[in-house]
Amino acid sequence: MATTTERGLGWAHQQAAAQLHRDHVDGTPCARCGRPMYRWQKLDAGHSRDRALVGPGEPPDRLEHARCNRVAGARLGNRLRRSRQARPVRRVHVRGVVAVDARAL
Repeated sequence: MATTTERGLGWAHQQAAAQLHRDHVDGTPCARCGRPMYRWQKLDAGHSRDRALVGPGEPPDRLEHARCNRVAGARLGNRLRRSRQARPVRRVHVRGVVAVDARAL
């Protein structure tokens, strides 16, 4: 398991998230769902461009409901995992020799 710093959640990320929480005004709409956010709710620092797509170096730039942020991340992660799954390999028999069909890869 990677450390928080290795995942891009180190000191700089924590400071940016803390600043977003300090600057938050109650009633501001969530960037994902549009419902109002309040300090008593669980709020996560989010990214306008998902970290899974751009990498860990970008600091968070907005607040979101924790549930909205985590559901969106899980949904994106599942979509990326499905797209990376190996395609079935089609084997072609040519004169007793088994070859892999390049079009299947």
